[in-house]
Amino acid sequence: MTDIEKRLKALEKRARADTERWNALFGDTKALSLIADAIGAAICANNKPLLRTVIKNLQSFENAARIQNEHGLTIDRLRHARQFYEARLKKADEGGSTSSTNSAPPRKR
Repeated sequence: MTDIEKRLKALEKRARADTERWNALFGDTKALSLIADAIGAAICANNKPLLRTVIKNLQSFENAARIQNEHGLTIDRLRHARQFYEARLKKADEGGSTSSTNSAPPRKR
């Protein structure tokens, strides 16, 4: 086996490992988003004042992330979470159901 073939095999192995890590990271991110949404559903149904505090904190985190020039995906996820809870609060204030059918974060690649 030539040196180039050895290097190509090593590169393929690293690429497969990187792909697996990215897939695992996306799975973790999606699971954490669904967990946060499930917790948020209980908060929305039972404690609107606490929900307002959660929204205010998410807004503060989002603003701080912008000031600190965080990764765009971090800011997007914070914005998505804040908008998700704001929509639930709006529904609760209007007397409607607080359940949501589309709670997963938008997928970016």
